[in-house]
Amino acid sequence: MYDPDPAVTAKDPLLRPLKIGHVQFRNRIMSTSHASGLEVGGMPEEAYQRYHEEKARGGIGLSMFGGSSNVDRDSPNIFRQLNVATDAIIPHLQRFSERMHARGAALMCQITHLAVAAIPTRETASPRLRRPRSARRSTVASPRRWTSTTSIAW
Repeated sequence: MYDPDPAVTAKDPLLRPLKIGHVQFRNRIMSTSHASGLEVGGMPEEAYQRYHEEKARGGIGLSMFGGSSNVDRDSPNIFRQLNVATDAIIPHLQRFSERMHARGAALMCQITHLAVAAIPTRETASPRLRRPRSARRSTVASPRRWTSTTSIAW
């Protein structure tokens, strides 16, 4: 269990508690979000949770997780992120949160929607960008006709 020496904490601002809004962090040390590759079918199961829990045991104040987790099927899971587009993830996140809070750490998920779907093609491992399903039936006037395979160049 993380038990900092008060003499050290008093000298080092990084180890002092921090309050942002209604959230109290035990210190200012955090781990940024990344795809650890420990998810199982897009869910943060036991190994995934233990990975972050060990950081909490070591004293981290905030562990971000998810590695840019997907929030909709138009933003597919192509890099082993978590799939937050389904309610099946809720029990996993509840247990995950309980474990981290029991160790005194805060938890934050990085979520994303790519705005266009990134779908790997068979020919390459690179994503091919296309308009999301919700935008394909847009009533907004467009200078050209969009189809499900129209490429977008940035």
